[in-house]
Amino acid sequence: MKRIVLITIVALMVFAATTADAVESLGYSVGHPSFSSVSNRIVFASNYGGNSDIYRINSDGSSLVRLTDGQSDRSRPEWSPDGNYIAYQKTDATGKDSIMLMNADGSGAHSITTGTYEEWSPAWLPNGNQLLVATSRNNSPDLLLIASSGSEVRYVAASVEQEDSPSCFPDAASVAYHVVDASEGLDGDKMRLHIWKRSLTDISVTPVQLTTGAYRDRDPKVSPSGGSIAFTTNRSGYGLAVYVMNADGTNMAAVPTGDGEAFGPAWVSGNRIVFVRRTYVEDGEVGLADVCAVNLDGTNLTQVTHTVARPQCSPEAGTYSGTQTVMITSSPGAVIRYTTDGSDPTESSPEYTQPISVSQSLTLKAKAWKTDWFPSHVRSGDYVIE
Repeated sequence: MKRIVLITIVALMVFAATTADAVESLGYSVGHPSFSSVSNRIVFASNYGGNSDIYRINSDGSSLVRLTDGQSDRSRPEWSPDGNYIAYQKTDATGKDSIMLMNADGSGAHSITTGTYEEWSPAWLPNGNQLLVATSRNNSPDLLLIASSGSEVRYVAASVEQEDSPSCFPDAASVAYHVVDASEGLDGDKMRLHIWKRSLTDISVTPVQLTTGAYRDRDPKVSPSGGSIAFTTNRSGYGLAVYVMNADGTNMAAVPTGDGEAFGPAWVSGNRIVFVRRTYVEDGEVGLADVCAVNLDGTNLTQVTHTVARPQCSPEAGTYSGTQTVMITSSPGAVIRYTTDGSDPTESSPEYTQPISVSQSLTLKAKAWKTDWFPSHVRSGDYVIE
């Protein structure tokens, strides 16, 4: 069953605290961006509303929209080649995964897998009528070719177990994917992942291993020309990073992505990718994850999504001998809302418009919102007036 994959994901979270679709206490999770050259839009998954949902945003950072309803976890969205549909993975309350399809505006969501087995990690074929998905049907992650209607086309029999996260070449003749190497066990630092490539037209052809070594190379994405593969790895030695290599595994190099960890690459063009960058900048305790874009040589690095800065209070929470006048600040243009009853602020909480007079002991909480940005994390502090 797919429990090995679940172990894999947990181990990656322990290693890097940046698994793309994990709900993390230190900050919002953002993962698996996918770019549509037709609409110039990006879809990605994020848990900032609670459950992991699918969001869409223009490549210039405008028009952030949540496309799914927050009722269960949705992840790994992938644009169809014509930009009309989005395939994604849905995880139900029991932890079972299935493949969903919806229109580009979020309407018409429906399952395209039967539920007999678990299926996850959708990847479109260039014809736009078929997808490769990972499946548990052989008691180990393998690849399955299905029609966009959900009917099975062909089981891609595994010569190597633990095939996952497929990405098709533009000629539809081959697929790149990662494999969990269980030879050293699945426990923490002993686990390894490698990138492989295999034929789709003749599954009897022996797959080729493209990466080796004591690394976690995962989530390959084939370039529009088919000449390169971008992937997530821990090869840099400083957490997760994005690397690019030739389609035969040669000329491997790190993509300069600025400060922080980088993961989940997807291609914009033959020379540019989108990815998730995670940094720890707010008091060193809150992690910020955002979708960014960069050229392969590190130039033209841009941040597509933004998170409002967690509000700062002055004076800070503490014990005081008399009434305090508390000022609250956040990102320019953000609307700050606050509470004094211990509850977390919502968009209907009182708006901060002037300094707050604190004459008795209370818990002050503040949160900030801004159009097309993720809302801030809550700032909470106890003011004790003696």
